[in-house]
Amino acid sequence: MLLKPKQAFTLIELLIVVAIIGILAAIAVPNFLNAQTRARIARTNGDLKALGTAIDLYLLDNNKHPNNWSHLTVDLIGLTTPISYIANVGFRDIFKAEQGNTGNNKESYLYFNYYYENSGPGNWINAINRPDLSTKGYCLASWGPDRTQNAIEWVYVQNAAGQNKAANDRVYHPTNGLVSSGDIGRWGGDVSNVPITAGG
Repeated sequence: MLLKPKQAFTLIELLIVVAIIGILAAIAVPNFLNAQTRARIARTNGDLKALGTAIDLYLLDNNKHPNNWSHLTVDLIGLTTPISYIANVGFRDIFKAEQGNTGNNKESYLYFNYYYENSGPGNWINAINRPDLSTKGYCLASWGPDRTQNAIEWVYVQNAAGQNKAANDRVYHPTNGLVSSGDIGRWGGDVSNVPITAGG
């Protein structure tokens, strides 16, 4: 009985296999990257919610928000001692950390206080470096998927005419695209009662 000689793949068959693998990779890789981004957004929202809850508990006991010195890790040590409102404040903004920023707590979330301007409630002023002021609200912020600081904290800050100094497009919203412009933010205190919409 004669043995049939083994046949190898032809060049065309190999090219077809490579093309199919390439098509599958082109479909799978973006979906994988999008899933990673969604997971990071969910983690960021979870971090900001946990920190916001701790700040609200601090407010109940102290009748004021923690002082604002711009970078979260330094600002919110009071949340862990002497009373532990949260286990630690060593949260890292994963979107900033990927930029390779170092020093001065640049990998942490941002924390800002607001107080009322004398012209009336609703005119919010950013209370950076003003521990003497009685703050009425706060903003916790992440750079968001675009990995750029869009100054979300200014969305509620108004000028003398009562107009917001910043457009709402500083607020991240996934309907504008998964990696669209805008910071991820969480507001608390009286500021949380003010409606806000994400821009394009």
